[in-house]
Amino acid sequence: MKRTQTTGKSSRRKWIALGAVCAAVVLIAAAVLLTGRKPLEVTVHEVGRERVEEYFSSTAALTSGRQKSYYLTTAALVEDVFVQAGDEVVEGQRLASLDVTALELQLKQAKLQLENAELTLSAAKDGAEALKTAQDALDRQIAELERQIAALEGTPQQAAQAAQEASGQVQNETVRAALDGAAQRLASLDESDPASAQKLAAEVLTKLAAAQEQAGPLDGVQEQLEALIQKYQLSEQLKTLVSQRASLSSQNVSASQQKQLENALELAQLSADSAQEQYDSLKDGLVADFSGVVSAVNLVKGAPAPVGTACLTLASSDQVTAVITLGKYDVAKVKEGQQARISVPGHTYDGTVARVDRVAKTTTGYSAAGITSSTSLTAEIEIADPDENLIIGFEADVDVLTGSAPAAVALPLEAVKTDNTGSYCYVVRDGVAQRADLTFGISSDTYYEVTSGLKEGDTVILNPPASVESGKKVAVKR
Repeated sequence: MKRTQTTGKSSRRKWIALGAVCAAVVLIAAAVLLTGRKPLEVTVHEVGRERVEEYFSSTAALTSGRQKSYYLTTAALVEDVFVQAGDEVVEGQRLASLDVTALELQLKQAKLQLENAELTLSAAKDGAEALKTAQDALDRQIAELERQIAALEGTPQQAAQAAQEASGQVQNETVRAALDGAAQRLASLDESDPASAQKLAAEVLTKLAAAQEQAGPLDGVQEQLEALIQKYQLSEQLKTLVSQRASLSSQNVSASQQKQLENALELAQLSADSAQEQYDSLKDGLVADFSGVVSAVNLVKGAPAPVGTACLTLASSDQVTAVITLGKYDVAKVKEGQQARISVPGHTYDGTVARVDRVAKTTTGYSAAGITSSTSLTAEIEIADPDENLIIGFEADVDVLTGSAPAAVALPLEAVKTDNTGSYCYVVRDGVAQRADLTFGISSDTYYEVTSGLKEGDTVILNPPASVESGKKVAVKR
């Protein structure tokens, strides 16, 4: 049998294949080695100084910085309504007219009550003055009578003693008896009743006058009796005047009565002033106190105007405020006096943070997870030079300038990387990437303010690839 010889050819083929594989491995290894030695191409940025401004951005609700709701405190019918919600009005423009007939009646009644109170007090004062004049006249008359009475000498006892002495000097029994009787009656005379005393003294004087015709002059006794009679006459007049004076005193208006009359007058004046004020405020209807937009109308022609609730609300379009909501982390940034930009489509305005609430409010809501709540407060931004493009009730974009560094060491945002140790970037020094740990101040949309870790003139890698690490050779892309 013939045998075919193939061993030599097969062996040669195996060695050729093995050589090809080895050559490929060598080529690949050489390529890898050459690639590892080639520097990584990167994009870089030279650190310089820039103005960095930090903003708090939010959406705001546009509201009027000046609003007035018109209220009525008394009932009135609406004659006519000249505006509706959304209308623009100017200062002094009539918004609605009211029927003030009832107010006119109330005003008239209040004025009449005031007039009555004035007349009552005036009459009391006039009466008091007339009464005082009469009292002063009586006081003068009383004082004069008292002076005259004090000037008259003698008493009933002295007259009785004089009659007794005269009785011992006369011989006529009839005269003596008359004198003794006179002495006894004079001794018992009661001066507390001047009228009775005067009558008694007059009777004694009459009897002594009859006795004097028989016994001769009894001048001493007679003079004393005449003085007593005069004294009792004056005393009776004095008693009458004193009684009249007491009667006038009872007619005096007391201090409390005077005060009551004055209080009544003051109350009547207040009532009249209030009625006048109400009438004056509504006689021309409701009038716009300033230019603006009517935001609500609660009036119907021919129907009673609501009392105690707003019947019309006016919002000023010259004073527009942007209201933003701040969370607990925002409060530390936004402060009163900071400048702001307010933007609506096609228009931008300057503004100032005018007020930041001091009390937070909790808002409760609902979600798929159940009841939720959030706590926040509001801040108001006054808009400078608002115009018709700012519509009350719409929203606007707001940027509040919360910080500014005019010449900061500025690092572009795309150069920054972060790990669990903090923020860092790569600085290129002598063709080698070096890690630089960073500390920031404020930041804008494009830059961080670097407070430590970099200096002006440093070259940093932008958007560092994942393969960059400290110590790796890099080359700047051209």
